[in-house]
Amino acid sequence: MEDAREHQDYRYDLNIIFPDEDEGWVLEEFMLAVQEHLPDFPRNRIVCGDDDLPLGSTRFDAIDRVIENSFKNLVIVSNASVDDANYLMMLQMAVAHMNDIQLENVVMVFREDIPDNQLPYLVRLFLSKNKPYFQWSEERYQQMLFWERLAKTLTRNKKMNGVLPL
Repeated sequence: MEDAREHQDYRYDLNIIFPDEDEGWVLEEFMLAVQEHLPDFPRNRIVCGDDDLPLGSTRFDAIDRVIENSFKNLVIVSNASVDDANYLMMLQMAVAHMNDIQLENVVMVFREDIPDNQLPYLVRLFLSKNKPYFQWSEERYQQMLFWERLAKTLTRNKKMNGVLPL
């Protein structure tokens, strides 16, 4: 079953969570591709990094507010994410919110291959429950498939069958 609300019913269409080390790649490469392949998600309704957080509260309060008011939370997973405590906290906040609202509004994008034994526990748990994830590729054909599948996933929120134990 799907949630009847559309992304326009939320304050933000998309919140992109990534480790600090990947900021350059996310802002220079990934966001350009988002704007090209997801024209229904205007840049002013996408939160991507600390510069886009709303002003007037602490960083984690602002992050929490963005997570709660976003149609989708897109989580970039890379080798840098394994040891980034702030990233892991944001991931936990997004998954906790997903559990609270009972909608699959968290999507993972793996930027690179990471051995299973190095993945953070919450990422392994997320994957074990068949939640949506995608693998980034530099190959042209794979990129086309990636954006087609991701765009489809980002346009609807399915209801969850059960919660992820935190």
